[in-house]
Amino acid sequence: TKSADKKVKAGAWYNKGNAAAKLGRLDDAAEAFKEALSFDPDDKEAKENLDAVIKQKQKKDEQQKQENQDSKD
Repeated sequence: TKSADKKVKAGAWYNKGNAAAKLGRLDDAAEAFKEALSFDPDDKEAKENLDAVIKQKQKKDEQQKQENQDSKD
């Protein structure tokens, strides 16, 4: 059925997101979780993981920004 098909696709994207996150590929992870949510918008874990990856990316970006400032001083 189409519903089961969507769940399978959502699960595949969710797994891809987790793998990318573990490798530190935060942009890829975020995109994968967004894809998972496009197939299953009610997936609570995908939403939580997407939020976590976005926060991690923001923190990483801030650290890089700070390091760049420190190297200029």
